[in-house]
Amino acid sequence: MDRSRLILALALSLLVLMSWPLIARYMAPRPPIEETVQIDQPAQEQKQETKQQPPASTTKKSTQQGSSSASRQPTQATQVPPREITINTHYWRAKLSNRGAVATSWILDRYEEGGREREITGADGNKLQLIPQQIPEYLAAPWSLRTPWSPEIGSKLNGVNFQVEGIGPNDNEINLTGPGDTRTISFVYSSPAVSAKKTFTFHGDSFVVDITVDVKTGGSEQPAEIVLGPRFGDQSDKQTGSYSTPPQVVAYTR
Repeated sequence: MDRSRLILALALSLLVLMSWPLIARYMAPRPPIEETVQIDQPAQEQKQETKQQPPASTTKKSTQQGSSSASRQPTQATQVPPREITINTHYWRAKLSNRGAVATSWILDRYEEGGREREITGADGNKLQLIPQQIPEYLAAPWSLRTPWSPEIGSKLNGVNFQVEGIGPNDNEINLTGPGDTRTISFVYSSPAVSAKKTFTFHGDSFVVDITVDVKTGGSEQPAEIVLGPRFGDQSDKQTGSYSTPPQVVAYTR
């Protein structure tokens, strides 16, 4: 008898435990907060969205400012094909390459002394060529750039093709034969990391060449030097020091 009562008590207890949540759902009053949440939820979300609109506008404005700032910077490096410019004057002839904006040939034809013109020849009796025609790859050509604070910048600029300004795209020869004739051409290169401009002014009745250079990294000016050489001199003279002269700095920016 006691055993039967125990089993019955356990069964009733289990039935109550299992059915209580269902009974409580019907017997307990519905909480009013559920209705309030369902009605007010869209209004609260709309209010939150309204408050979040100014930051979105600010973000858009900042993005526009960032785009405007980025548009002032070059998005890609200057890409132009190789090009050679020839300059002819009464006294000399030179060739410039846009690769590194350097001189590849410089021949002296004549000079004036005591009111008389005299022809110039090399040690071998031929035209006087001042620039070696075969320069090792590890040496830069005359009028190359050197950036003493950041040598890698100069090395990079000496190996890229510059855009040529001051002469037509299909005009690769300049003739300065009249007295007082001058001509200025510029070699320009730009990339997201560095920009450079090398400008030459040639005078038809003078051996003087005016050179200016401007190198910038991140908008700041970079000290730069113009190098003359290597082995600048009579290329046919194999006996004197002119053949083995190392590159020399001939101009620099402060």
